[in-house]
Amino acid sequence: MNDIMLFGEGWGGEVRKIEPHLWQFNFIPTPAAPHLREVMFTVLEYVSDDGDIYKVGYTGKEPFAEDIREAIFRYRPNPV
Repeated sequence: MNDIMLFGEGWGGEVRKIEPHLWQFNFIPTPAAPHLREVMFTVLEYVSDDGDIYKVGYTGKEPFAEDIREAIFRYRPNPV
């Protein structure tokens, strides 16, 4: 499993787990999180300035590189 940072539909880079081979990710919330809804994310790989590769999932517009860098700093996902 890889860490993935999610963006769009209220997500701001929070980290979840994803199978390594997926390029689309359907997030289905648990009943314990009724404020969330089902969302389909497109998955891409972001290469940081130091060469680490991170999985990024987004819905709608692709996130800006600055937003991804801030999420890496804030949430500390594991690189691929």
